[in-house]
This record gives sequence, structure tokens and C-alpha cells, in this order.
Amino acid sequence: MKFCTYKSTHPSGFWYAGKGITARVENGQYKGSGVKFKVTCMHPGFEFDTWTTVVLERFATEEEAFAAEEILVPLEALIDPYCLNIQKGGIKGRGCNHSLVLRYWNATRRKEAKAIKAAKRRVAKETAKARQSKINAKYRALQKQLKDLK
Repeated sequence: MKFCTYKSTHPSGFWYAGKGITARVENGQYKGSGVKFKVTCMHPGFEFDTWTTVVLERFATEEEAFAAEEILVPLEALIDPYCLNIQKGGIKGRGCNHSLVLRYWNATRRKEAKAIKAAKRRVAKETAKARQSKINAKYRALQKQLKDLK
């Protein structure tokens, strides 16, 4: 099986996945060719020898490997902060429209921001209710004390 899909991981959690020639990946000659991956490997502690590369699947043809890479690195994976791929996998990922990725990423971030704001509003409401409840309880206790004094 000449081609394979692989995943290179760093102990810090960063990862890069792709398609390669099985012999080169297995003997450690090839860990990935992504721009972000290569730039990351220039930083101290992230050198190539600190990464673990595992062959995930082997394929007879490059087309099969590209198809598997497309499943391995979908568009959604690109928003993972630990993913070092900058385009989706597969032959359709070559020359990927990065504006599409940015639109997807921004839409996801907007949804997350809305959910966070809604959660903050809920917490603020619950906190206000709890605070008001304490104030009401103290008020009732003071009214009872006043009644008892009369």
C-alpha cells in the first residue's frame, strides 16, 4: 500500500493530519507539510523530533487516500485551536477557499458568543433573584422583630 493517512501529534495537544507516502511516513522522513505545522516546528520545544506520527490507514491509490483525508480533516476541524491544518483534507481541499473557512469560523464564533451572552444573562437574573430573596428574608425578619417589640 503506497499511500496512507497519518496524524502527527505533539504532547501539548497540537495536531496535524494528512495524506502521504506510507514508506516516508513510517520511517519518520515525513510528518506533514502544512505551513502552520512547519512554522510551529520552528519554535523551541516543538521541533520535528518532539512529534509523534502515526499511520492511520493505508491505501493502494492516491485517490483513496485523498478521500480518507477528506473525512479525516473536515472543514469543522479547522476551527479547533490545536489543529494546524489550514485547509480541509482531500483533493477538494487543495486550493481551498479560505474565505469559506473564515465564514464558517466566524459563524461558529457568533453562535458561541450568543450562547455565552445568554448564559451570562441567566446567571445575572438568578443572582439578582437570589439577592432579592435574601433582602426580602431580612426585611421579613426585621418586621417580625418590630412586631415582637410592640
